[in-house]
Order: sequence, then C-alpha cells, then structure tokens
Amino acid sequence: MPAVSADTLTLARISTPGADVADRPVRSVTTAPSG
Repeated sequence: MPAVSADTLTLARISTPGADVADRPVRSVTTAPSG
C-alpha cells in the first residue's frame, strides 16, 4: 500500500527548464548500508 495516493489526472505538469538554466553539480550520493 503506497504511503501517498493521488489522482494523477489532477497533478500539475512540471515544465522543461529553458536553455539558460545552468547545470548544478551533485552535492553527495548516499547509499543504504549493506549487510
């Protein structure tokens, strides 16, 4: 069972960033512990 459910027909679309937007570097990558 998902923690959050939503009607996907009512969610707003995210617009594609323009060409003038600069790429940002990755700050950190976190992984789960392995046993």
